[in-house]
Amino acid sequence: MKKDNNDKQKMFSLDEIDELKFLLIIVKPSIERSVVERLEEIGGRVLMSKIGEGIGKNFNLELLGINSNESSLILGVARKEDADNLLIALNMEFNFTEPGNGLGLTIDVDGYMGSKGLFV
Repeated sequence: MKKDNNDKQKMFSLDEIDELKFLLIIVKPSIERSVVERLEEIGGRVLMSKIGEGIGKNFNLELLGINSNESSLILGVARKEDADNLLIALNMEFNFTEPGNGLGLTIDVDGYMGSKGLFV
């Protein structure tokens, strides 16, 4: 997906933010940095990005000794009106809909813990 000048990070004032959504994205560690950078470029705010180890096992890969249960968890926030479009844009670029490529979801969190302050 080609990046254009209209994808630059937007700065919002508090009165321009009505509601927020929490973003939860799980991806392969190899694309973590790219997803984080792209999310910030298109208007989201990354709160945390860490590699963790899951419990899923692939018997065939385990026999070969190359099984890895590592996944990267990216936590972020976005304006409610932007959140779903951000996930669609990330999916188009990183193919989350392909099995094993990733997962993304949003949760409404408006008003929690001064979350609007993340955009100032």
